Amino acid sequence: MKLYITSESYYRIQNGFSNINAFAIIDVSLIINKLNLDMQKNCNIFLVNDEIKNLLISYSKCKKYRGIIYITKNINDDVITNIHNIINEYIVEYIDDVILLDDYDTPKQRHLYYLFNEVMYFSTFKKIKIIECKPIQMLKRDD
Repeated sequence: MKLYITSESYYRIQNGFSNINAFAIIDVSLIINKLNLDMQKNCNIFLVNDEIKNLLISYSKCKKYRGIIYITKNINDDVITNIHNIINEYIVEYIDDVILLDDYDTPKQRHLYYLFNEVMYFSTFKKIKIIECKPIQMLKRDD
């Protein structure tokens, strides 16, 4: 199973892919809204992160889905590192790869490409299946 990470909205992802029902969706903004928490408090941030961890674990073990799409507006190095830590600690045997999903026409996450083995672009003009996205193999940046 693959984990796809994107900063696009759920609506945009839903309209971009025709096989979206085959994937589990973890939308961080929906989780925050559902829990109705003040994100200025550290204990509430912990609760949201714990909920995300539990969803990643349960979805990765579910045979119903072909992959997981993780949607977050605030994608950065720390988010990616945290996701890799969760995978390595709890579900390394279920997740094959972590892939960045970015818009083909207006890529927004070029500064994060070095953190991924693969970046997949999707078009905004027609619905496609996720497997039809254009993969780009990225070399790790030496820092």
